[in-house]
Amino acid sequence: MSQEKTNEKEWEAWMDNLIIEDTLRKEKISFYQYSEFEYVKLIHGNVYKATFKTSQKTVALKCISLNDKFTLDNLINEIKRYRKLEIHDSILRFYGITKQEDTNNYMIILECANNGSLRQYLKANFQKLDWNTKLSLAKQIANVLTFLHSNNIIHGKLNSENIFVHDGNIKFNVFGLTKVMSESLRFLTNTLGPIQYIDPQYLEIFNAIGKNKSSNIFSLGIILWEISSGNLPFEMESLSNADLLNNIAKGKREMVVPGTPPKYKEIYNDCWKHNGNSRPDISQVVKNLSEIIISDASFENETLQSQPQNVTDEIISVKSEKLNILNIQNKLKVHSDPPFVNKTAEFGVFIKDLFENFLISLKNNL
Repeated sequence: MSQEKTNEKEWEAWMDNLIIEDTLRKEKISFYQYSEFEYVKLIHGNVYKATFKTSQKTVALKCISLNDKFTLDNLINEIKRYRKLEIHDSILRFYGITKQEDTNNYMIILECANNGSLRQYLKANFQKLDWNTKLSLAKQIANVLTFLHSNNIIHGKLNSENIFVHDGNIKFNVFGLTKVMSESLRFLTNTLGPIQYIDPQYLEIFNAIGKNKSSNIFSLGIILWEISSGNLPFEMESLSNADLLNNIAKGKREMVVPGTPPKYKEIYNDCWKHNGNSRPDISQVVKNLSEIIISDASFENETLQSQPQNVTDEIISVKSEKLNILNIQNKLKVHSDPPFVNKTAEFGVFIKDLFENFLISLKNNL
């Protein structure tokens, strides 16, 4: 490349950065020089931990893509939405934007949770947690979800890696991971997340509404079980993502952990029902959690015979309802004989279609 072309590209990059920083200033979004940070350390992926030199506050720096006006406008809209949400104490604070020196890599500056993600916290501290603490974590998570749902906000990637713990208290990461109910119902960008937390109905080829509040309730049920066990769901299963999804779609759920309060077990069982219409809304979950009293430790000594949870009958019932609707519609038409429906074969086709839809979705999000 000639020196002239190199200078031209550098000039274009400089102008782009000038426009970006000027736009951020007009929107009253704080911009910090990268030199204002010290002890910058990569945590995982594209997230760094750093310290403000002046205040000695520890923050998280997350790389973002700002390639054109479209991505800049999206970022500004996301920040405006985030500012309305961060009034809740359990949502990570947004501090501003910075840019790595000698690069075009912009980064958002967020509050840093000192206990890491919920997954990390459970892994490191589970043996020390009593049921009062576990219940407190569950209630805090449900309360944040209540706040989001009351504002018609859906979390697009609700799992234990996007929930954080700071001084033992829950903090949600929702930056770039939420959508308003009235917005486009297309897939959120890169929001499939771990298979274990995905609402099976979200991937059904017959489901045209995409993720909704009920999908969040399913994910919440998985997280509640995770709090009770300390383990990643299906961690011991040596299955591919496709096989695991197949099992979950067929009704497989994790086993009840011995010592789990019966009422708590009922709550997450209701949350992870296959039929989204049968799941409670978040206000009901909060109410049910508030009714659990950990005063009698007798359940801790129960010798429960843990059984794998299975909702296959419910799935077949849901599918039968769909078939009944189809049959009613067919009766309104002229038929010489009612069509014979092989439910077993139809269920197999449903699972096959579900996988095809899942693979297409996954490909689109890569």
